[in-house]
Amino acid sequence: MTESGIQQGHGLGIPYEYALRDVYHLLAIFGASPWFDSLPEGVQKLRSDFQECEVRRLLLTISVMVRNSMDSHGAFRLQDLVGFEELRVTDSVGVLELQDSSANTSLTLRDASNKILHAQDITFDYQADKRPIPPGSALSPRVFAYGENKGEQWKAQIDIVKFCDLALYVL
Repeated sequence: MTESGIQQGHGLGIPYEYALRDVYHLLAIFGASPWFDSLPEGVQKLRSDFQECEVRRLLLTISVMVRNSMDSHGAFRLQDLVGFEELRVTDSVGVLELQDSSANTSLTLRDASNKILHAQDITFDYQADKRPIPPGSALSPRVFAYGENKGEQWKAQIDIVKFCDLALYVL
């Protein structure tokens, strides 16, 4: 057996078009979610059946691509990428709450990607006024990732629009 190819040492290359497609799909799901309320009940069932699992899948996929891209460039912050500081964009996509701390900290794109990848659960911010929230209700563009690290519980609030916007710079 003969191995072909030369190791480049720059991370696994993911075609740019695939990455952009997934960011677009994630934004499209959140953008279309409230619109489904105006559609016939049978079509609304599609939202009920698929929106949450698709959002989770896309968040995982995009987070892997973000981490892969940042790691392959040796970037621990967006500012580490060439030319990024000139854009004067804040590298914050949400808030991290630690169980044993009263102070919340800003969540960078890299940190949010890590939290998504290590989350024990991801929940959603719904536009519904009813309690309990009916399955497949319209989504607001924010998710909550929950997990624990070294025995300490954490909750990450992630703004989907900011997450996707900053992911475009990295991908």
